[in-house]
Amino acid sequence: EHRAWVDGMNDYIHGKQDPPPVLDGHKCKFSRWLYGDGQQVHGAEALYGKIEAIHSQVHDLGRVIVAHYTNNNQQELHKEMDNLYQLREVLIYHLEELLLFSKRRH
Repeated sequence: EHRAWVDGMNDYIHGKQDPPPVLDGHKCKFSRWLYGDGQQVHGAEALYGKIEAIHSQVHDLGRVIVAHYTNNNQQELHKEMDNLYQLREVLIYHLEELLLFSKRRH
């Protein structure tokens, strides 16, 4: 789901989407799983904590990107978009790890 969220942020800064994706990390589609079934099933696991922290960082960075876009600060905007793509990959990596861990456990 955060692949689509990051793509939406990219569309926003290129004028293809308005408004930007949901900036509140507790109101995006992924958060429904994260704070619902994900927390219930995996909440005690270290990987869950990592995923939750990265998810929060993604949304924090989204707010920074929107501010740079609003202020037409192109250099910082592109730097932070690069950081957002990297965070997305780290988030996906940890989600895949959690899935593998869960499969091994059951």
